[in-house]
Amino acid sequence: MSQSDAGKPADALRQAMRRVASTVALVTVRHDTLNHGVAATAVSSVSMEPPSMLVVLNTESSAIAPLLAAGRFCINYLTGEQEPLSRLFGSKSTREERFRSGSWIEEEGYVSLEGAQARAFCVLRESHRFGTHVICIGEAERVEVIDAVNPLVYLDGSYFGAATAIGAQKK
Repeated sequence: MSQSDAGKPADALRQAMRRVASTVALVTVRHDTLNHGVAATAVSSVSMEPPSMLVVLNTESSAIAPLLAAGRFCINYLTGEQEPLSRLFGSKSTREERFRSGSWIEEEGYVSLEGAQARAFCVLRESHRFGTHVICIGEAERVEVIDAVNPLVYLDGSYFGAATAIGAQKK
């Protein structure tokens, strides 16, 4: 790391985080009969007792106000084949444009992506604003997974399917 980075912790942290592989998820919300969603990599499990998840969203995200108002959200972990959805939900596209792609299931106050690697249906238990982001902790009411294991991963500005990368290394 160059000495010039020492005086700019935010820039240095941004560069450090580009070197950390993250699984990509779409955080989706159904509120007032409308679907909202955003691509996220700041997603993690918190505890198994109670089963809980954490998502961190920018305060400027179009999904944060509906998430806080609805009090529930779904974490849809993407497969390696779902990169176009991540790009769409990570862009400035409208809410309507985002939900025209993919196969969406609306049920019990949630909207979820059919065929996602895993889906965690969470009730919001706590939220905390810190800097430019809101940390949301949700208790998982239900979790579903598919058999194939090929999560979409984001690393240094690029996407790849984990199974594809592992298969390439084994050859």
